[in-house]
Amino acid sequence: EPDDGLFDVLLIGDLTKRDLMVTLPKIFRGKHLPHPKAEVLRGARVTVDGGAREGRMHDVVVAVGRYFGGGMMILPEAEPDDGLFDVLLIGDLTKRDLLQTLPKTYRGKHLPHPKAEVLRGAVVTVDADEPLPIELDGEQPGTTPASFEIVPRALRVRVP
Repeated sequence: EPDDGLFDVLLIGDLTKRDLMVTLPKIFRGKHLPHPKAEVLRGARVTVDGGAREGRMHDVVVAVGRYFGGGMMILPEAEPDDGLFDVLLIGDLTKRDLLQTLPKTYRGKHLPHPKAEVLRGAVVTVDADEPLPIELDGEQPGTTPASFEIVPRALRVRVP
């Protein structure tokens, strides 16, 4: 599937998408030991248009598009032109949760999930008790705290 998003943000402790893509196939073959970087984000705080969530999270995804990570439809209802971020908060998953849910992400059938919440808004902030690296479209430009804001009509796009 094409990546229809302008960018996405992935926070999993120090676990990068590359780490994730190398580790996930091992999970399915039953040869996975917990990745040393894959820790629960303790004390994570996410604010979307003033509404705050705080607690233990495995992952926070901030996106304008549906896909990332080699075709995972992580936010199936995201629309890149609606002027809003789609924010996926993934709670404290067990290995069993991950094994049952991950294959569904490629078809966008993993939501709703009792340990996930999707929020939508134009301004998003992410913070944690300790600075965590952020991944922005495959690059690691910095750490939390991080702020994201939709700027309407900031890009002019010409479509044939």
